[in-house]
Amino acid sequence: MSDYEQLEHSLGSALAANSAGSDVEHVVIALPSYSVSESLLSHDGDRIPALEHRYLNALFMLGRALMSGR
Repeated sequence: MSDYEQLEHSLGSALAANSAGSDVEHVVIALPSYSVSESLLSHDGDRIPALEHRYLNALFMLGRALMSGR
């Protein structure tokens, strides 16, 4: 079994919790998508993964800050 198949198999309970009618408490994280122009990709294409990682971290930290401020 590949690493991906093992990961997919382990997500079964998480996917079930997010099904209609489920009474399991859980958190759904929705991440916005974004597009970049071809000119940006040709100029900074090699930096996109690092920028994407920073963007995701910033979103999660913002969510944590908002949740702790309740």
